[in-house]
Amino acid sequence: MTHKVNNEGIAVATEFFLQPMDTCPINTEVFLENPGGVLVRGKWDGKSTQWKSWSPFPRKKPKLIEHKEYL
Repeated sequence: MTHKVNNEGIAVATEFFLQPMDTCPINTEVFLENPGGVLVRGKWDGKSTQWKSWSPFPRKKPKLIEHKEYL
């Protein structure tokens, strides 16, 4: 993921955007953006209107297998 640091010293993704709530999977763990702009881990019930947007969790890169002959 690429990012830039804005004028406020915040790293912002350049190719990833928060998603609209009408696309959020119901009763599934996601990041939810609260009215203050903070992402919190939670599940959306499909009804609550307090959330502004959502995001899936980032994936971790798989670890490379380390072989002694390559070290």
